[in-house]
Amino acid sequence: MTPLTEEELDGLEADALRPLLNSLAARLSGKTRMPIAHVQVKLNELMEVHQRGEADGEALREAVGQAQLWNSDPMALRVYVEGVEGVDPDGLPPVMSTRVLRTGITCSLCTGTIAAGESAGRLHVPQSWRGPRLGRLCGHRLHDRRTKPRPVDLVLRLFHGVLATGWAKLNAREAEGLLQLLPREAPPGLVSGLEPAFCDALVVLRRTVDSGSVKELLPFLHARAVAEVLHTGALSDTVTRTGKVLAAVVQHFAEWDDPALLNPGGYRFQYQWREDMLRQTPGPTLLSRRPRRVFV
Repeated sequence: MTPLTEEELDGLEADALRPLLNSLAARLSGKTRMPIAHVQVKLNELMEVHQRGEADGEALREAVGQAQLWNSDPMALRVYVEGVEGVDPDGLPPVMSTRVLRTGITCSLCTGTIAAGESAGRLHVPQSWRGPRLGRLCGHRLHDRRTKPRPVDLVLRLFHGVLATGWAKLNAREAEGLLQLLPREAPPGLVSGLEPAFCDALVVLRRTVDSGSVKELLPFLHARAVAEVLHTGALSDTVTRTGKVLAAVVQHFAEWDDPALLNPGGYRFQYQWREDMLRQTPGPTLLSRRPRRVFV
């Protein structure tokens, strides 16, 4: 089968793309000796759908293009399925693939707009990873969110780190970025009882900056205090999207820290407590409904 060019794929409708994808999946199964059902599941995962019928033409074109690449290099599918080991916990997994978008989409991590004509890509994940795989990410989230952190990157780092493990792990550049956004002392109006946690968080952040690349951990209460201060400051007013994310994070942390009906002592794992809390929360935020483990 001669691989189709992007222009040729553009000329095909969904009804023609689906049988083509099935044919490519069968060839992949034969080359890799993976069950065809497993190959089909991985292609659906790539398109972010549960069933093939849910995929639109754009998603099918991407899947066909990726399947053609995997057919030319079957080991690349093995790498995608098994993941890449040895990723530093605070580093970025290697980029699996990138492509120039024909239509605009939203970055699946920072929710920023990726316009048509810009590049988006996906990350490899380690084989030991048990969380969901991310969808397509913008170039900044693929390459620069650790070394050139933006305010929304720092907010998501606090949120997802605490959501997954109870701690937010920051490198020196991230800590320096937070210190530039935070005042030197707790502002008036901070939630009662968080002032000591905020002061302790400043100490941890300064220690992280002084140590260079050494990574430090912010526990939940410290992360909540930092989010509250950012939300009460100018950041939420001057950066609209970051302000919306901050508002969601603050609401989420408040719900997590003050459950109305549930006793966390009755749960073996913290995330189980959080999941039950979400079921009883009248208006959970979009962020709080995200998967509990995400590469940030």
